[in-house]
Amino acid sequence: EMFKSFSSSALVVGAIAGIGAVVSSIGNKVVEVTAKYQKFEAVLTNTLGSKSEAQKAMKQILDFAAKTPFQVDELTDSFVKFANRGIKLTIAEMTKLGDIASSQGKSFNQLTEAVLDAQTGEFERLKEFGIRASKEGDKVTLSFKGVTKEVANNEQAIKNAIVAYGDLNGVAGGMEAISRTIGGQLSNLQDNLDSLFKAIGDRTSEYTSNAISGFNNLISTVKEF
Repeated sequence: EMFKSFSSSALVVGAIAGIGAVVSSIGNKVVEVTAKYQKFEAVLTNTLGSKSEAQKAMKQILDFAAKTPFQVDELTDSFVKFANRGIKLTIAEMTKLGDIASSQGKSFNQLTEAVLDAQTGEFERLKEFGIRASKEGDKVTLSFKGVTKEVANNEQAIKNAIVAYGDLNGVAGGMEAISRTIGGQLSNLQDNLDSLFKAIGDRTSEYTSNAISGFNNLISTVKEF
């Protein structure tokens, strides 16, 4: 009887310890994700020059990531790179670029780098996406899947021409196809979990910040002592 009681108690203690470990793990993840997204928002605020614009961009990126096979980190990096060139990507533009990248089995950031290079007259990376380009005077000729375009040799025109390729048959819907795979579903699950942890972190960030600040002060005091 005593052995049974001891075993039952041990199971209860074990269960409590297990739950405690899970809660601790979730708490750590919330802090980690919150810190990551606060960093992203700070970078976007600095790039766009406005906290409200940064928050709008962050929401746009979060919503896009949750429905596509791309992660928030990569999308934020790409968004910032375009913004530093004076281009604020819209959801429609991100969708077309995402479909082009997915149709070629490439990352969003790889296409971003290829587009940014093309805007400065460097077309080598576009070849990785099957896009051929050449420059002659003040014109640039682009060719992809049998569709050729001649555009002005400037950043906006080149970007618009490449983005437009996202509407082609065999390209449009590329992200959706990958999102239906196990890998795509796992990516969406991770993005949704991160969004949940971010929401929790936003509600508790003041408490967490005060706790960290207090702990830093305690360490400084002990160090001085």
